[in-house]
Amino acid sequence: MRKSAREMKPTWLSGVLLLILIIIMATGCAVEEKRAQPETWGTMYKVKAEDIESISITSISLNHSVQISKPETIAQLVKGFSSGIPRSGKLDIRPPDYSLAVQLNSGEIREVALWIASDASSLFTDNSYNSGYFELTATGKQTITAALEEIGPPA
Repeated sequence: MRKSAREMKPTWLSGVLLLILIIIMATGCAVEEKRAQPETWGTMYKVKAEDIESISITSISLNHSVQISKPETIAQLVKGFSSGIPRSGKLDIRPPDYSLAVQLNSGEIREVALWIASDASSLFTDNSYNSGYFELTATGKQTITAALEEIGPPA
């Protein structure tokens, strides 16, 4: 028995409504997933290790510097800093443990101050970010600490 167009209409309309509902749900889930990822220094500036010519690291307490140009060490440092989560406000704490001058291939120099020696939060500032500072994740701190230990104390 063949159905008339009038009897088929609700089935067709139900299918279209179901498709629209699926699209709305999928879009909402994708937007929610994107929002769940926090903004970090890495996502804000998208600096890659291959963009960096060298990094000059100065230990403030020792007042000595070391120049880093080894790609593996630069990549390790960039990975650690990329985890930095932006925080608003001004820092009113002791002088930084390290000062870094990051020489980009473009000629730009980014100045970074790093507080990492204590058991408390590890923080850094970037001269191109005027809205506050960055807080390192535990993994970021471990990555940077390992790189600094590999380099050894600035001589």
